[in-house]
Amino acid sequence: LCEAAGGTIDDVVTMTIYVTDVSENKEIWKARREFFTGDFPACALIEVKGLANPKIKLEIQGQARLKKA
Repeated sequence: LCEAAGGTIDDVVTMTIYVTDVSENKEIWKARREFFTGDFPACALIEVKGLANPKIKLEIQGQARLKKA
């Protein structure tokens, strides 16, 4: 959605990552390094009992700030 609005991943300023097993955090941070360069957006990692579908282990909510055209 960010790209559809004219932004890029570099416009992401905050992320909340919900996981069902926080012990897998090393893999989450590794994946984050693959997508972001430079300063990472502010981020919270929250362990939850479950998500909408039992097969889903991770859900990410992000906010971006786009520059005015």
